[in-house]
Amino acid sequence: IVRTGKSSDMQPTSGNLWGVNFVCIGPDVNTIAPTSGPPGTYMKIQGTHFGSSTGTVVFPGVGDFGEILQWSDTLILCRVPFCPVSGDVIVRTAVGVNSGGVHFDITDPTTIYVDVNHTPDIENGSISYPFGKIERGIYATTYADTVIVKPGIYYENIALSDASITLTSTDPNDPNIVASTVIDGGENGSVVTFNYDCSVLTGFTITNGYNEAGFGGGIYCNGQCEEMAPTISHCIITRNSVEVAGGGIYCSDSSPTISH
Repeated sequence: IVRTGKSSDMQPTSGNLWGVNFVCIGPDVNTIAPTSGPPGTYMKIQGTHFGSSTGTVVFPGVGDFGEILQWSDTLILCRVPFCPVSGDVIVRTAVGVNSGGVHFDITDPTTIYVDVNHTPDIENGSISYPFGKIERGIYATTYADTVIVKPGIYYENIALSDASITLTSTDPNDPNIVASTVIDGGENGSVVTFNYDCSVLTGFTITNGYNEAGFGGGIYCNGQCEEMAPTISHCIITRNSVEVAGGGIYCSDSSPTISH
């Protein structure tokens, strides 16, 4: 217990009577990586005195905080929020003490890369730091962007909603690339869902989808008007199933173009 009393200027009882100094050591950011990227970038922040309790990572903008994935006294992993602006990123401890700012540039790439064999914890969709999941690449897109997916098995169920993007393997015309760029739904619903969307899906193997209660084990095109017209080409759609209808593909109120 520390008891404090009112001190008197110029008196023997003034000041640090017990020789105990109270010092607030604020968080100190040494490095952030990457230093730029679109919304959804996965960032590694290294430094000291972040504290053992989870605080916040503050991005420029009004109330823009990163999604904290891991927090320790010397390491923070976080996801860049959806609507920040370029500027200084600040680490704020759980007790409200701020670090100095470190600059981060928000980018708007037209081509985004995905590679399951990515650099752990550092992802911004660039060739150097590709996203590790297709859904993360889609999250970072804006209208008419292209997401290029390198060969590998991606265990996920993806949704394209009003994106109008191109989602492609590295070479849809190469059967070996198509066979080795796999989206595996893990029997956890439709593998690919188009919601009111006109995107392009090309160059993938779509497999292991299972929709117990609905339609479209492999691909489900869910629209409410015929203007919803996705393009599906150069895909292998195999070993998908449903309890109702459309094991491979099911289209509702939509006009997809399916070829090759």
